[in-house]
Amino acid sequence: MQESRLPLNAEVFGGEKQAACLSWQEINQRSLAELESTPVRILLWGAGPTSPAYKKRMSIKEHLTQVQGWNDVRTSEELIQSDPRFAELHEYDAERLQVQDADLVVAVVPSDPQVTGVHGELLLFDNEPGFHEKAILIWPKKLNPSRDSIQAFVHKSLSRFSSDHIFQYSSVDFKNCTRIRKFCEEKAAQFRARKYMKLRQQQFRDLI
Repeated sequence: MQESRLPLNAEVFGGEKQAACLSWQEINQRSLAELESTPVRILLWGAGPTSPAYKKRMSIKEHLTQVQGWNDVRTSEELIQSDPRFAELHEYDAERLQVQDADLVVAVVPSDPQVTGVHGELLLFDNEPGFHEKAILIWPKKLNPSRDSIQAFVHKSLSRFSSDHIFQYSSVDFKNCTRIRKFCEEKAAQFRARKYMKLRQQQFRDLI
């Protein structure tokens, strides 16, 4: 997918004489307006509709959408259903496209041993280049695994995430979800700023 481009102006970033005439306030207003126009595509993994934990996943989606209007939050199920061409692909091939197009992947792992889909997704992309840099992990402090593969993931893959990309929650955290939603909100804002700076740097290179 071709990346969006920012509406940057040559007179500001091209070294034109007009740039010297702009005040801090004018430049800040322009930069912040461009930042505000930068969307964040968020892929939200977690429990399916048949699990009680699904409500928490949807709670996070609703929060990110309402609190930060620039967030475009979708579940993998929603994206697959949104275009019939996904039906022609294997489920994991479709999800690989989604991961590549996402700016941020939020993996909400419930402690429920009956929920295994999100573990499969994490295992699938464990060796995907760049995955751990764009993903954050919402992980229970106490896990009740029902399969050896889940235990293997715990020991192998947690170390691949940087500590600031992991939120380990207690049962109280998961019940009220406030701290989890706040963590996701802060990460979405960080990823938006990071995306904006990358686009701005690319635009600047194109101008010179």
